[in-house]
Amino acid sequence: MGNEEEPDCYELNLAVKDYSFMREDRLIGLNVIKLRQVCEQGSWSSWIPLGSRINFDDTGLTILRILSHRTNDELAREFVALKSARRHKEEV
Repeated sequence: MGNEEEPDCYELNLAVKDYSFMREDRLIGLNVIKLRQVCEQGSWSSWIPLGSRINFDDTGLTILRILSHRTNDELAREFVALKSARRHKEEV
C-alpha cells in the first residue's frame, strides 16, 4: 500500500482453518476487517465472530464471476477460492 492510497479501499480477510494430517482440512470460520478501522486507531484488538461464509452484494458476485473465468490467472483463482470458501453445514 503506497502513501497515495487510502486504507478505505482495503480489507483484511480472516480465514481460520483446521489443518489435519489424516483427514480433510476444515474451514472453521471467516470474517472481514476493514483496514480503515485498524489505521484510525494505530493498533486494534477486538473479538471477531467467525461466520460460515462471506456475504456479497450484486457487484461482489459479478466480480467473482468474472474472476472465476480467468483460468490461467493463479492470483484470480486464489482470490475466488478465498472469497467463496464456506463451512460445511454440519459444522455450523
